[in-house]
Amino acid sequence: LVPADDGALYAVHTAQDGVTVTPRTSLDLTRPLAAVTFEAAAARELTRGADAAVRRGLRAGAALLASEQLGIA
Repeated sequence: LVPADDGALYAVHTAQDGVTVTPRTSLDLTRPLAAVTFEAAAARELTRGADAAVRRGLRAGAALLASEQLGIA
């Protein structure tokens, strides 16, 4: 799922031309991370106006990750 600047949420397959997945090193080696870039990749629009939901999801994820890093979770 890719939140876009236009407020829409898109589904994008990573195994296609126009999508580059570059592995990144994480402090937690049990969690693989990657940078994903798009260059004219095909995408399917799922919804519009997802800005607020994406922001809430990112805030919740950040809080959960911080709690886990402190040993609370």
